[in-house]
Amino acid sequence: MTDNEGSLKTLAQMSSDLDTFFNTSLDSIVVLNDDGIICKVNRSFEELIGYSSSEMVGKSLSGFIDADDLQLVAKWMETLSEGDHICDHQIRVRTKSGEFRWVSWRIAAKGKDHRVFAIGRDTTQAKDESDKLHGLMMRKQAQWDCVTQIAKDPTIASGDLLAGLKVITELASKVMETERTSVWMLEDDGKSLVCSEIFLLNAQQHGTDTTLKVSDYPRYFEAIHEGRFVCADDAENDPQTREYKMSYLGSRGIKSMLDAPVRVEGTVRGLVCFEHVGLLRTWLPDEMSFAGVIADQVAQLILTSELIAAQKQLRALNEDLELRVRARTKELEAKNQELETFAYSVSHDLRAPLRSIAGYNQMIKEDYENVLDDDAKMYIGRIEAAVKTMSQLIQDLLTYSRVERRPIQEAPVSLRDLIERVLAELELNGSDSPVTISTDIPDINLITDRDGVAMALRNLIDNAVKFSKGKPDPKVSISAKVWGDCCELTVKDNGIGFEPKYSETIFEIFQRLERGDEFPGTGVGLAIVRKAVQRIGGTAFCESEPGVGSTFHIRIPYKTLVAV
Repeated sequence: MTDNEGSLKTLAQMSSDLDTFFNTSLDSIVVLNDDGIICKVNRSFEELIGYSSSEMVGKSLSGFIDADDLQLVAKWMETLSEGDHICDHQIRVRTKSGEFRWVSWRIAAKGKDHRVFAIGRDTTQAKDESDKLHGLMMRKQAQWDCVTQIAKDPTIASGDLLAGLKVITELASKVMETERTSVWMLEDDGKSLVCSEIFLLNAQQHGTDTTLKVSDYPRYFEAIHEGRFVCADDAENDPQTREYKMSYLGSRGIKSMLDAPVRVEGTVRGLVCFEHVGLLRTWLPDEMSFAGVIADQVAQLILTSELIAAQKQLRALNEDLELRVRARTKELEAKNQELETFAYSVSHDLRAPLRSIAGYNQMIKEDYENVLDDDAKMYIGRIEAAVKTMSQLIQDLLTYSRVERRPIQEAPVSLRDLIERVLAELELNGSDSPVTISTDIPDINLITDRDGVAMALRNLIDNAVKFSKGKPDPKVSISAKVWGDCCELTVKDNGIGFEPKYSETIFEIFQRLERGDEFPGTGVGLAIVRKAVQRIGGTAFCESEPGVGSTFHIRIPYKTLVAV
């Protein structure tokens, strides 16, 4: 074999190898002349475009390119005609079936005859995914901007429900590109759905629509009451919405519906409805999420509206209450003045005749002492005792009425000092068995009404002393302790006691359990105790056992501890 024959064989082998590579490449390969005429194509390009090699060779590449990309092809063909050059482009090719495929091309011009070599890879799927992602990002941004704009709108913050719904429906409609965007509210009985606001995108118009009865659309309202989204791409045939076909969808041209329930504090109060007119529409996941967010903003608007309405109502009630309180205070002041006048009248008009009776009784006693027999002297003594009792009763009634009217004056009080002062003021009547009074008062300081507490203690101690005198060894003990948020004062005696069933009755005015000839009194003292303690927010109660003694307690609020 000569060298020439060997070279020819080598060239033949190289050509065969190139043909094999050319036709087995997964990438599309197209060879053009400098006029853009197809000279050769490989099998991958045939499979991609659907034409055979014989149908393409000899024809211009522009016949297989999308019209929008022809200028780009002409430009890179012009560039390649200037000499060796390599460039990259994405160009859409038209298939035999009429579809277009995105192809990423690397194009090179080589050789003296400027043959053009184009190697392409199908990127349609990647391009579609990229476009979808870009579209999603654009929609998400628009949705976010819409939600932010609604949240910042002063109309929403004002609580004006109707004006706020107009803002929401208009902005949401533009983002979703739905012809009809509306908000519907369930009536209180849950039997009807009322269109509170609708925005028509093309007409740029706000308005209202009809009222729907639950009984007419059971499948749809079942979903709404359960708080489910109603996502109907084909509203006329979807099981949840086809009930609307004749009465609602057809007359309005609605093809697709996306409804999101409006939940307020866990209860479905209505829904936001996006209705697409024209062709069927497939609702995307991000659009469903956006519908849910808009429904939440409607719910927040409802809460704000109701809160502001409640605040206005509360202010009105407070103003009315204040007016009533002022009127009532004025009325009470007038009543208190009448009571003062009555008390003065009782004190003056009733005591004057008593003084006369007492005076004349004393004159008879002194002037006719030698003439009167024992019965007459007994009658005079009874008159004298009755006058004293009546005078004391009048005094106690006046004291009781003043307890209710006297102003509460809170101040720092030392219980130990207060009790010592009360004991010093009391005049204890002597007897064969003098009463022993003991105290166990810790250093308790509190803020309270000094005079009210002193009045209650004075009556309790006086009462304990009175009913203990008949005992061989009469004793009265006074103690105090802090009990949670209360301060408890206790007065205990070993006197006659009483049945436990009277532990409440004994605090009522004029209620006396003992005979008046043994233990004089008016039956007002313990009523004064309870009234005085109640006025400073406290309570009074007791325990007792006949023949053993009684224990009286008063509990008053233990306010800020202060050093006195």
